[in-house]
Amino acid sequence: MKRYITYLLIAVALLALSGCKREAPPDVSGEITVRASIGDTKVTNLGDASAFEAGDQIAVYAWMGVATEVPATRVVDGVKNTLGTDGKWTPEKPMLWKAVTDQHYFLGVFPAKDITDFAADPYTLNPAEYTASDLLIATNLGGVKASGGDVPLVFSHAMAKLNVNLKFRSQWDATPTVTSVTVTAKKTATVNYLTKAVTASATETPAPVDIPAATTAATGYALSFSGLQVPQEGVTTVTVTIDGKTYVYESSTGIPLASGQYTTLGLILGNDKIEFDGISVADWDEEITLPNAEAVLRVHEYVDMGELEINGVKKHLYWATCNVGANNPWDYGDYFAWGETATKTDYRWDTYSMGDGSTFSKYTGSDYTTLQPEDDVASKLWGGSWRIPTDAEWRALCDNCTWTWTTQNGVNGQLVTAANGNSIFLPAAGDWYENGLYNVGDNCQYWSSSLGPDYPFTACGVLFNSYIVYSGYYTRKNGFSVRPVTE
Repeated sequence: MKRYITYLLIAVALLALSGCKREAPPDVSGEITVRASIGDTKVTNLGDASAFEAGDQIAVYAWMGVATEVPATRVVDGVKNTLGTDGKWTPEKPMLWKAVTDQHYFLGVFPAKDITDFAADPYTLNPAEYTASDLLIATNLGGVKASGGDVPLVFSHAMAKLNVNLKFRSQWDATPTVTSVTVTAKKTATVNYLTKAVTASATETPAPVDIPAATTAATGYALSFSGLQVPQEGVTTVTVTIDGKTYVYESSTGIPLASGQYTTLGLILGNDKIEFDGISVADWDEEITLPNAEAVLRVHEYVDMGELEINGVKKHLYWATCNVGANNPWDYGDYFAWGETATKTDYRWDTYSMGDGSTFSKYTGSDYTTLQPEDDVASKLWGGSWRIPTDAEWRALCDNCTWTWTTQNGVNGQLVTAANGNSIFLPAAGDWYENGLYNVGDNCQYWSSSLGPDYPFTACGVLFNSYIVYSGYYTRKNGFSVRPVTE
């Protein structure tokens, strides 16, 4: 009887020990839950104060090992968590601690996305889709152990934001219709999620980025425009288009675009001028006022020359009323070698920046056949969407419009009249050959943006005088006029 009782006690003890093991295995300790908040704010198109809303999704990543290195195999790999109306985040599938005593490191991303390169993830701004373009990042790299509580994730901004507020002088009877507001900037970057650093592309050429209209104008202004931007330096130009005119604000000191900050630019516009009305940069919880910067006006009028068929596609082109460097339609303006953006008084191969007539550093036919924005003087100097017309666009103008040799304000030139009755005047400005200006008042040559199709030392352009209008190929080094277009 005693022996039976002894065996029974041993069996009970073994079962008890076995039961303890099943209740707390060393590598399983329950589910991970998160508590997310926005340390500053989430950018919206409606204002600068916001928070997470029910239905928002964040992606959660967790790993073990080294805090600053995300391994290929992770404890939690981009699990989407959705915010409910009860304020709790629910994962799409369980997130489990890997071990009881080991530290875990966490990363959260909004909007939720799959990340493969945590040090240099590609990013592209889409001004038409803020939900996809907004980017907030949260890291918890201090080391978290399974404790039964929520893991805190405090999100902050990776992107910048630019607000443009507009006032209008009394020359306008009412607030005019603003066609567009753009900033000349870069839209692509790489993101390091652990350092939260955003690096704008080193190779991208800045181009106009649309800034959408805000629903409500800022206090004291007639209209406001607000949009996300890639953090970057060297941004100087904001373009406002109204009634066929472009008003260009240029900052001599640069417009700050920094992660987690919004820059507010105030402008006052008149029919013939633009004035600076202050700039400020604010963290989402602290405002910094900057000294006034320089405001410069460039107004470029244009004419709708109707719908033209260009390479089989019908489209509207808007032709500038003046040459680059001119203030009036009859002014000659400046002269440029093809692909150069500065004037000079010597147009020989020795002074041409891209080659010597036999070999070229750029535009050889095997790299580019159309001027890139950095080499397009209209784009470079006028900003916005201005550019030099292509050869096909010039040919369409030649073939579909009436060209009449005439005089305006004492200056000879061609009056080009479209089927819709609109017209532009092209003055006979002559052309620079080597170190002399020739044929002023008798003829003119205008560059296109197209490289000559047969020989890389030529580019396409248009020549005209009192009896002929001819589209052909001309030596790149010569100094011709430029008449910009926009769409």
